[in-house]
Amino acid sequence: MPRLLVNLRGKNGELKQLYSRMAFKLDLGESVPDEDLAQIVAQAMPDMDEEAAAELVLTAAGKRTAAGQNAARGGAACPD
Repeated sequence: MPRLLVNLRGKNGELKQLYSRMAFKLDLGESVPDEDLAQIVAQAMPDMDEEAAAELVLTAAGKRTAAGQNAARGGAACPD
């Protein structure tokens, strides 16, 4: 979340007016729990099948790379 706040200000302060329009900020910490990510995916993409949604949650949480590599185990992705 800290990076989001920096991006809202703009690299050179060019978004200062946008940043000033924020009423408040809610600190969500550095990460979002998998259960919360799963709820976000289910609400945002209700037609997505469960397996694809689970992969998306793992990728968004940084536990799997976009290539399908399991970051937690350091294993390589299986070639197709």
